[in-house]
Amino acid sequence: MGKLSREQLLQIGLSENEVDELFEMERREKEYRKREHAVNQSTKKLKYFPVQIETHENKNVVVFDTDEMLLAEETLTEKYDLDGNGHCWISIFENLLKPEIPGDIFKDLIFDAEADSCRIFCRDKESSIFIAHFLHETFKSKKRFDELFGRIDRSKLDC
Repeated sequence: MGKLSREQLLQIGLSENEVDELFEMERREKEYRKREHAVNQSTKKLKYFPVQIETHENKNVVVFDTDEMLLAEETLTEKYDLDGNGHCWISIFENLLKPEIPGDIFKDLIFDAEADSCRIFCRDKESSIFIAHFLHETFKSKKRFDELFGRIDRSKLDC
């Protein structure tokens, strides 16, 4: 679209609203790319971004902070029309993980949500690494996230 001016787009038959929508889409795409770059720069050092592995009361915990994942929240809010709070993410994680990870690992997971974060308590370090790696790989590619999210029955989400 950068090659055609507003006037040229109108001359080829697009309506004012269609032209406005095209320019708004272009503006949003630029803004998204800026944010994506900022997130990429600030998270290079996090091995399993957007999740981290922590130890809490001698338990291995995979932590997801929704404030740190602005891009994912925008994806949910705009593309899927869902809330981006911790309860919503827990619901999504449960539904993403259940068919994708071994049942013996899934049955031992404890999901805990707050307004701005969620935690997945795992039985051991290996399970927490497995979960963190799976979520990291899922979020690394928007295509992969879309593919997995598309398999979820939205009626099962708490969003």
